[in-house]
Amino acid sequence: MYRKELKELVTVAVPLVLAQVAQNTISFVDTVMVGRLGKEALAGIAIGSTLFQFILIVLSGVIIGVSPIVSQATGAKDEDLCGRATRQGLWIGVLLFTPAFLLYRNAYPLLIWFNQSPATALASSEYLKAISWGLLPALWIMGLRGLLEGKSNTKPIMVISLIGVALNVFANDALMFGHYGLPKLALVGTGYASSLVYGLVFLAFSIYVSHTYSELHIFSKLLRPDLTTLKEVARVGGPIGMTLAFEAGMFGAAAFAMGTIGETQLAAHQIALQTASISFMIPLGLAIATSVRVGQAIGAGSPRRAEIAGHAGMLLCIGAMSISGLIFTKRRHRLLQASRIPHRQTSP
Repeated sequence: MYRKELKELVTVAVPLVLAQVAQNTISFVDTVMVGRLGKEALAGIAIGSTLFQFILIVLSGVIIGVSPIVSQATGAKDEDLCGRATRQGLWIGVLLFTPAFLLYRNAYPLLIWFNQSPATALASSEYLKAISWGLLPALWIMGLRGLLEGKSNTKPIMVISLIGVALNVFANDALMFGHYGLPKLALVGTGYASSLVYGLVFLAFSIYVSHTYSELHIFSKLLRPDLTTLKEVARVGGPIGMTLAFEAGMFGAAAFAMGTIGETQLAAHQIALQTASISFMIPLGLAIATSVRVGQAIGAGSPRRAEIAGHAGMLLCIGAMSISGLIFTKRRHRLLQASRIPHRQTSP
C-alpha cells in the first residue's frame, strides 16, 4: 500500500512543487533583476518584499483552510460543501485585505520604528504602495487553489503559475527599465509588475474554475455569504495562519535585523534567503499534496489510508530537504555563479 500511495502522492505533488517553485521564483526574479539597480534598491526590496510576503503568507494561511475542507468533502462526495468552502475562502480574502492594504500604504513610519535607514525605509514603502494592489487577487488565488488542490487537480495550478513567472519577467523588464514605450519606474515598477501579474493569474484561475466546475457556482453564488461555512474555514485555517506567522516571522525578523547593520549586509541576506526559499518550496508542495491525500482518505472513511499518506509525505519531505542541504553545503559558490551574483570566496 505504501508503494501505491507514494505513486499517487507524487502524481499530485509534482505539479504543486513546480507551482510553488514558480510562485517563489517571482520573488527570486524580482531580487535578481532589482540587483541590477544597485545595493540601495536591493536593500529596499529586501525589506519591502519581506513585509509583503510575511503578511501575505499569514493571511493566505487562513484561506488555506479551504483545501482540507474541500479534500474531505471530495472524499465524502459532498460537492455542495466544496463550492461553499471555496466561496467563503474568497470572502475571507476580502475581510483580511483591508487592514493589510492600509498597512502597506502607510509602512514608512513602521519601518523607521524598526530602525531601518531613511533611504531603505523610503524605497521599501514606495515598493509596498505599488504591490499593495496585488494583495487581494493574491489572496483570491489561494482560495481557488484550495479548490483545485482539494480536488487533486493540480496540473492547472502548475501551468498557470509557470505562465505567471514568464509574465513577471516581461512586466519587470517593461516597468523597471522603461521598455516598450513605458515609463522607467525602477524599484516601484517591480511592485506594479507583481500586482499586474497577481491580477492576471487570478483571472486565469477564475476562467478555468468557472469552466471546469460550473456546477459548484463559485462566482454566481458569491454574493450570498454563508457565515457557518466561513467560520469553519477560518477555524481550520486560523491555526495554519498562526503557524506560518511564527515560521515566516523568524525570517522576517532576520531581515529587519540585517537592515539595522547596513545595506550591503541586507542585500546579501536577501540573496541567500531567496535561494533557500526556492528549496523550501519542494517540501511545501509535498506537504500540501500530503494534506490533500490525508483529507480525501478521512472524508472517505479510511483512517488507515490517511496514516499511510501521512507517513509517505514525511518520508518524501525528509529526502527532499536532505538533498537540498547537501547541495547548499557543497555547491554554494556554484549557486551564486549560476545566478551571476558576485561573491567573496570563503574557506570551505
